[in-house]
Amino acid sequence: MELRKSLRELGLTKYETDAYLNILASGIAEASTIYKEAKIPFGKIYETLNILISKGLIEVQNTRPKKYKARSAKVAFDHILKMKKEDMEKDLQKTRDLIEQVLEEINNINVKEPEEKIFWTTAVGSEVVELASANFEEAKKEICICIYHEYQHTYKVQFLKNMPFIMDNVIKTSLRGIKFRVLASEEMMNIFKDIFWKLNSPKEALQNIDLRTTKNISTTYFMIIDSEKVVLQVDDPTDPSNTLAMTKIWDEKLARRMEEKFNEMWEEAKLVEV
Repeated sequence: MELRKSLRELGLTKYETDAYLNILASGIAEASTIYKEAKIPFGKIYETLNILISKGLIEVQNTRPKKYKARSAKVAFDHILKMKKEDMEKDLQKTRDLIEQVLEEINNINVKEPEEKIFWTTAVGSEVVELASANFEEAKKEICICIYHEYQHTYKVQFLKNMPFIMDNVIKTSLRGIKFRVLASEEMMNIFKDIFWKLNSPKEALQNIDLRTTKNISTTYFMIIDSEKVVLQVDDPTDPSNTLAMTKIWDEKLARRMEEKFNEMWEEAKLVEV
């Protein structure tokens, strides 16, 4: 029976499920009847009924013998939902506390300076979204973004498709104090501003976002994070409106070189007022 399976998934044991369904069908029942009809061992019947009472599924009439009645299904399962939420919140708080403890202990570990100064990671397909989110979350000071426009129409389609996700990350990151410098063509910048306001983004987020437009922009989309990481994006050759892969490179020399190029374009670019 599907109902029996659902009750088990909600946390009722076999005995609790059998007893509850018997009371539900009987309307009002006594323990002596329930244990026989539901085939529950007599030594377990009162324990089972008390658990059903504590879960808010049945009510008891304290006569001799005691009689049991199912509560209104809506009231009973609203109570179950409330209990589940409380249990989940307790588990969630325990997880939060453990994570804080782990982070504190990790921060006290003396990390050895790596001999290799270059490290890279690449995400392909569905992994791109996860890496893109991590790029924003890992930033500590500043993110520089250059949005190219060599393939203006194609990239515009991609930009519009990804913009809500990008903007959500930009806003969250900006609100935690990370500076943004965004360089793009005028058309791309107008799209950026339009979506920012359509998403009802908080004005406080703009305090950390500087926007500029230029015609002499790089033909490669890239990001520079904290002057130490470079993020490059590879478009799908079969459908340039999709991102095929994303690569993040930890290389301070490369990051500084890219930042010098970015700063050259930045100095020549026109300030955008939002």
